Amino acid sequence: MNQPMHRIFQFYRRLAATPWLLYPLLFVLGTVGAMLPTLRTSGVVLPQEYDEFSYLLGADTFLQGRLTNPPHPLAPFFETMHELSAPTYASKYPPGQSLQLAAGEWLGAPIFGVWITGGLLAMAAAWMLRALAPATWAAAGGLLASWQWCALTYWGRSYWGGSLFALAGMLVFGGLVRFWKKPGAAAAWGMGVGAGVMALTRPYEGLWFCAVPAGAAAWRFCKWKMADGNWKKKFLTGAAAALPVAAALAFLFMYNRAVTGHALDFPHRVYQQQMEPDVGVFVWDHPTPPPANRNPELSYQIRRFNPQVLLAPSVGLAEVLKSHLAAALPRLGGFFLPGLFGLGAAWALLSFTTWRNPAGRLALASLGSFFIMLGTLRFFGFPHYAAAWTAPLAVLIVLGFRELCAIQWRGQRCLLILFAIALPIWTVVVMAKQTLRGSPPALWALDRQEVMEDFEQKNAETFTGAVVFVMMAEGQPAFAEWVYNGPDIDRQPVIFARSLGPARDAEVARYYPGRRLWQAWLKPSGELDHLSPYRPAAPPATKG
Repeated sequence: MNQPMHRIFQFYRRLAATPWLLYPLLFVLGTVGAMLPTLRTSGVVLPQEYDEFSYLLGADTFLQGRLTNPPHPLAPFFETMHELSAPTYASKYPPGQSLQLAAGEWLGAPIFGVWITGGLLAMAAAWMLRALAPATWAAAGGLLASWQWCALTYWGRSYWGGSLFALAGMLVFGGLVRFWKKPGAAAAWGMGVGAGVMALTRPYEGLWFCAVPAGAAAWRFCKWKMADGNWKKKFLTGAAAALPVAAALAFLFMYNRAVTGHALDFPHRVYQQQMEPDVGVFVWDHPTPPPANRNPELSYQIRRFNPQVLLAPSVGLAEVLKSHLAAALPRLGGFFLPGLFGLGAAWALLSFTTWRNPAGRLALASLGSFFIMLGTLRFFGFPHYAAAWTAPLAVLIVLGFRELCAIQWRGQRCLLILFAIALPIWTVVVMAKQTLRGSPPALWALDRQEVMEDFEQKNAETFTGAVVFVMMAEGQPAFAEWVYNGPDIDRQPVIFARSLGPARDAEVARYYPGRRLWQAWLKPSGELDHLSPYRPAAPPATKG
């Protein structure tokens, strides 16, 4: 190795061995990395998926000091995907992702919360990897994990989620590896905080993820022998793990009670029973006919969005496996194990050292829990559902690369030098490509935003508001949904509503006597065709 390269590596080693410098630097690099893909749009991120609008509703509700909102008298006009209209008006999702967005909005914009989580993810991944690898490996692995799985994907440039659940997985697994080596309150606290975040973010997947860490930690806790018989330390360690989980569950149950009226009634399941009883999520679900009063436009969206395996009256194991093999596993493999990441994970699986390493065995067992969980679900749609399992994947990737770099040729570890040069170059090239390409929003989302801004400007000039009836086109894409509103519908400058026919639409005119009524006619692509003043004789846009 030549002198300049040697100096660079020496500087990196000293930096990696100085936590008070390393972790703030990782936070900055992880946050900036998540920001880069949005530079071409000046950092403006528009919601485009059903889930994003729902999470933003939750965030705006929290910022107003409420857990939920009272039901609206004209709720049928505002019913939309992934939001409850009764017994309260709220997001159907657990509060974790909305809390993240609310924190970002409090700082200036919801996306700030996503970017900051990207920085925290880099820190948490490095902290986890430091429990099983040298500081140099942990620092590089933490930053690459944040960039690859957050900055370079929709996790870091949308409101859809992923990075917060991944952060929780890093905390749980990092605490587990530390606790396995040396039980203590600090490691237990890390596990507890991570498990608490999972409970607030994705409780079902989080429960499956925590099965292996909880079982392994409990076994290690029971085997923990203290020479001095100091049971006080053992009690405090158990409390350090239990308190964050108990606090998170208490808040979750309080949230459930506020939204649905009962602590154990999750909004997601209440929404499923009310709006989508014809959709089965779990293998034991038995879908029933849709409610007779469901808006035809919602039925149209639900039928176009959900695959057939979710709409079937019942499914067998063969059908579930076929669904996962055809859709879930190829999508997840391409997302989580691109390029060199796949090489590291594959080598770890082939290496006997991984199977002898306690951290490697725990990682493999954790990944096993994911595949068991898959057997309980009819369909597994998107990578952010499995974000927590990036933790055991990162462990396997690092263990695999360490084994590869230990291979010598003529007394030199050539692969170590190769990876030390190739990985940074590969990462920089991919980051630069993603930054130049940017992440422009869909045209229909831009049209919707422009309509909102135009009416907000008119409202500021004339002190009036508007109600826009969204007239869907036949064949419109499932995700191009315009009818979403904030927590205080009546105070919005522009309100998006569904047309229920001239007779029913007259209720809106009577309820909002000071507002002008408009119709937004959409193209089959979901983009705006034209705006026009409301005409009572116009037929409603309905789909079967």
